[in-house]
Amino acid sequence: MLAGGAGLALAAIAGCSNGGSTSSGSTTSSGSKLEKTSLTVATVPAVTNMGMFIADKFGYFHEEGLDLTIKVVPTSTTAVDDQIHGSVDITAGAYVSYIADQAKSSGVVQWKVLNEGSISQPGSQQVLVSSKSSIKKISDLKGKKIGANALDNVGQLLVQSVMSENGISPDEYTVVAVAFPDMAGSLQNGSIDAGWFDEPFLTSAQMTIGAKTLFDTCQGATTDFPMSGYMATKSWAEKYPNTAAAFVRAVNKGQQLADSNRTDAQKTCESAIKGVTAEVASALTFDSYPTGIDQTRLQRVSNVMKQFGLLTKQFDVSAMI
Repeated sequence: MLAGGAGLALAAIAGCSNGGSTSSGSTTSSGSKLEKTSLTVATVPAVTNMGMFIADKFGYFHEEGLDLTIKVVPTSTTAVDDQIHGSVDITAGAYVSYIADQAKSSGVVQWKVLNEGSISQPGSQQVLVSSKSSIKKISDLKGKKIGANALDNVGQLLVQSVMSENGISPDEYTVVAVAFPDMAGSLQNGSIDAGWFDEPFLTSAQMTIGAKTLFDTCQGATTDFPMSGYMATKSWAEKYPNTAAAFVRAVNKGQQLADSNRTDAQKTCESAIKGVTAEVASALTFDSYPTGIDQTRLQRVSNVMKQFGLLTKQFDVSAMI
């Protein structure tokens, strides 16, 4: 629960699959036999992962012979740790985590992008301040403390990009880690001066505590920025190729519906993400949800990471596709 009575406690969505368990050897919609039918997917409960939430709600995974369990994690960094240790099959999280891990692992861990997840849109990720804040413009953040859900991850990257384009260097402010469910309360009690919010936390903070937009992070170098993807280790994908393909087919059906039907997306938020009310869902700003993988688009993530110091040298994302 958010501090200060700010609402939107996002609890675990584990076991929310519509399909029942299927036995090993089940066939997919393409007629291929599945090597593995029960999957655990770790995800941050945010609109970046709407394609998967919709595919689960509408039974697309079940149609492919898959029994999906969705495990909520606080950050994609946590998801990476869980996946490396084998407690989850697939993760839905920010590309930044996986690129950073593979770039520093020297081949120890090899990641594979199974499918793109989301692309930021104006309004879907913003930096907010409290209703009583004296901060009115970006330059007022000099010497201030800004919350992001994880350090050295996509939120910090987006903030750094916009701040740098406004002539403010990273040593002129401090980014601190604050979990999304705690961000609004931290604004209210003054432990942070501003916070980077993803949906549905963004709209909830605006509605519950009157938080105000200082700036949108969908601008400049991070306009239409690739936010998240559905990731597996390469060894997992090689061991379960038919299962991976079935997962991708189901997700892409969800991606298409997320992009084309706002009503279904809103209703899915209400049922899949605990604490999202009909009022909050009706006001959400959604990302866009591509199908397949665009290497040029994903390379942007690596390039911006290098630009702002999250990578020490250039990284070619083709190694992950």
